[in-house]
Amino acid sequence: MKIPGITLHSSHPTILVVSDWVFHNEQIFDALKNCGPGPIWLLSLVSWHLDSSQKERIKNLTDICRVWRDLGRDHHILFLANTREELALLNTSGIPAIWSHQNALIDEDVFRPLPGTTREFDAVYNARLTPFKRHALAGNIPRLSLIAPFFPDGRDPEYEAEVRRQFADAHWVIDPFSDPNALLQPEEVNQAINRAHVGLCLSPSEGAMFASTEYLLAGLPVVTTESEGGREVLFDDQYCSIVADDPAAIAEAVCHWKQRAPDPAHIRAKTLEKMMPHRARLGNLVKKILAHHGAHAAAAKWLIPTLPNKLAGHRYLTEDSNLKPLREAPAGFSVRLHTIRNSVTGLLKTREHTAMALTHSVMQDKS
Repeated sequence: MKIPGITLHSSHPTILVVSDWVFHNEQIFDALKNCGPGPIWLLSLVSWHLDSSQKERIKNLTDICRVWRDLGRDHHILFLANTREELALLNTSGIPAIWSHQNALIDEDVFRPLPGTTREFDAVYNARLTPFKRHALAGNIPRLSLIAPFFPDGRDPEYEAEVRRQFADAHWVIDPFSDPNALLQPEEVNQAINRAHVGLCLSPSEGAMFASTEYLLAGLPVVTTESEGGREVLFDDQYCSIVADDPAAIAEAVCHWKQRAPDPAHIRAKTLEKMMPHRARLGNLVKKILAHHGAHAAAAKWLIPTLPNKLAGHRYLTEDSNLKPLREAPAGFSVRLHTIRNSVTGLLKTREHTAMALTHSVMQDKS
């Protein structure tokens, strides 16, 4: 995966969207501060559930804010919370934040129902092979499809072997045991999702779990366990069941939705409806940032793209602050793609891949 941070750059200011794990590298600020002249705004996703018991993590986030501001040049940092509770905790800790759920940035043009696709599997579970994903809870589902690449942030061979043994008869969309680097393109993930009746979410705690909303945008009902991290924010009990951490209960809920499948178009429409306020809040924030720095009026219609695999390509802001797909650049503007600096590329190494720091620049066309 290529994930570090992505930016909209309208010559002034620079706006970077990052995931908070990039701050684990103490040298990241030295690299980022040299990515261009003028003020830099960091908008950071909250990649894992955050609560008041995580005092050391909250202290670290507070220190990150201080270090970034101390670099000068009118730098700013702001976090994008996945839940109201995270938002309140960040704000009361003196950490600037807005409530803008990461899953609202998933590209609905990629994840969508595919009419005519045969739903041959009872359920699909899109989850890396790591213990917190609790694959065993899907053990009572007769026809299960697994999208299960290896977890590169420290593999667990014992867990991988146990899942392989337990689900020897499941359908493996990819075979990580034959190809440890096997991954799917987003469109391929959507195709695999559309071959199942129900999407599964079985972890007790993580981030907001992108896959949970990808299921919904593809029109699948969801069966989930109780969880921390915010995936439930975009759920609705019309097509989502929260069940006990029990394989029998999970299989029963899957059977329920298979027999009483809601209209995929309804699931998708309701999910998009829930996503829009989060997009609008992020859009309003970016507009305010650009206006604060006197950005060109046309530039204020642009918004950052986000992590690869998520909000693909560029989006622009409409007058009502909603995000729309960018198919063509507005008149008078061109879009360029380039790396921030080699030093950032070298620093941001994660998940057995070199994470390339990309900058999407939106600059006034001089031609």
